[in-house]
Amino acid sequence: MRKIHYLIVISVILLLQCCDNPTEPSKIKRILPLDKGNIWIYQEYEVKGEDSLVKYKMDTIKVLSDTIIDDFRFSYIKYFSRIFSFGYINDSLLSYVDPNYKLNHYLIYTYPCNVGDFYSSDFGLCKVENIDTTITVRAGKFRCIKYKFYARMGTGHGFDDYHYCSPGVGLIKIEHLENSHSQKGVFIKKSEKELISYNIKD
Repeated sequence: MRKIHYLIVISVILLLQCCDNPTEPSKIKRILPLDKGNIWIYQEYEVKGEDSLVKYKMDTIKVLSDTIIDDFRFSYIKYFSRIFSFGYINDSLLSYVDPNYKLNHYLIYTYPCNVGDFYSSDFGLCKVENIDTTITVRAGKFRCIKYKFYARMGTGHGFDDYHYCSPGVGLIKIEHLENSHSQKGVFIKKSEKELISYNIKD
């Protein structure tokens, strides 16, 4: 009886440890799983006043369909307000203007990656700022790669977008900042999206 009690205590401790740990997908290769039907639901917030977040709208990423062209798999994605054709070269995620012309593409998320990696993307220039940062959102706690997308216009206007991605799960959070018109070089957070639920195939 005492032995059974001991085993129950050990089992509970192990279960609590598993629940407390953030999702650790380091052994999973794909930064965004592209199985048909996969869906991610986000809450978007606008920043009002003193950094207070106000609910703005719900948004989604959804894998709509896929196709094979010349032995290469493309997936059609509703990525918020746009439709993309996504595919993988090695384990990096790319978007394609037209799947029939595979050379015409943009790199979205380079992966695997290292801190300081730099490249040009459909979303602007990108720099990998962190490869192991923990993010907590309504959907849970995740270990993420932090990508910084940014652009600077000739008018002085610019933006910084921070994408937090957990390989094997997908995009967890986006923070959007714009430069202040009153303070040159100062960037202020204007909005953010966070993952509230998702349904992906294992």
